[in-house]
Amino acid sequence: MKEVCHEKNVDFFMDAIVGPLLPAASNGTPEGKAKNRRVELVEQ
Repeated sequence: MKEVCHEKNVDFFMDAIVGPLLPAASNGTPEGKAKNRRVELVEQ
């Protein structure tokens, strides 16, 4: 992660907790729960 940020000259991060509001999958199965444990990086 550090190397990617350095390559793109990223020096600022902002976080948001959106898991309960925007799940990637259903939490009804272990597989769905695993998909919801994620980190997404958005370049702006």
